[in-house]
Order: sequence, then structure tokens, then C-alpha cells
Amino acid sequence: MPVVNTTVRQLCCQGCGATLPVTEGVRFVTCNYCEAHLEIVQDQATTHTRLLEGIEQRTKKIERDVEAIRIQGDLKQLDEAWAKYEARVDPRDERGRRAEPTGGLFGIGFVGLVIGIALCFTEVWWMGVPLALAAAWFMVKAFRWEMNRARIFQGMRLQYEMRRKMLLQQRSGGR
Repeated sequence: MPVVNTTVRQLCCQGCGATLPVTEGVRFVTCNYCEAHLEIVQDQATTHTRLLEGIEQRTKKIERDVEAIRIQGDLKQLDEAWAKYEARVDPRDERGRRAEPTGGLFGIGFVGLVIGIALCFTEVWWMGVPLALAAAWFMVKAFRWEMNRARIFQGMRLQYEMRRKMLLQQRSGGR
């Protein structure tokens, strides 16, 4: 069996100061006394140990920073998607008023109802009855459509707000 010529160096642990016998060629070592994880560093003039905990701490900080950036990106994406959805489903004019013609449709139905009732008291009363009924039906449909749209919109808003709140909690809990 050939004899291998290995050099053993005595290095100090950066965690507790204990003497560590280190065989040449070893790159990492764990201290038998304080269990510190060390890297063996060879400079031009010396060989010494460096604690890896600092590296681990920096790595963990980088992981937290990356997670915060991911959450911030998710928040931005969520807010942009909500803004697009809100603009499409609940459009507003520059003054913040509803831009959809729902109120106008209801108003047209109301005018038709008034005209239909007024016609009921004239010689063409027979035209007023179907006009009033059709206008009333039109108003009910417009009202029901608006209520359904508002209910769906509120449900989507609730989902958006819950998701946003969860992301904000993740972001604040991660730091």
C-alpha cells in the first residue's frame, strides 16, 4: 500500500477560537467544539478559516429580498388586472360618474311608461296599454341587469381585495 504524503495544518476556528487540524485539500470543515461551519481560505501568504454563517445570513437575506420583489410584482400584476377589469365592467367618465347607459335605458323605459299611461286616457287607449306594459318590462329588465352586474362586480372586488390583502401580509411578514 503506497504512503500518501498529506500535510495537516493547525487552523483556528473563527467561531470559538479552538485549534482545528485540517488536512491539505479540504475546503470546508465543521468545528468539533462549537459546530461552526467554516471555509478554508488560502491567500497568497496565509491559510485561515472563514465563518459560513455570514454567507448563510446573506443568502437568507437575498432570498427574502427576492421573495419581496416577487410579491411586489404579483401586487402590480393584480392591480393592473383589476384596473382593466374595472374599466371594462364599471366604466366611469372624467368626473367619476358611471359611463354605461344603464340609467339611460331605465330613463327611456320610464318615459315609455309615462307615454303609455298618458295614451290610456286618450282615444288610442289600446296603444297605451301595450306600450306601458312593454316599457314597464323594459324598466324591470334594466333594473335586474344592473343589480346582477353590481352583484358580480362586488364579488370580484371582494376577491381582488382579499388577494391584495394576502399579498400585503406576505410582504410585511417576510421582512
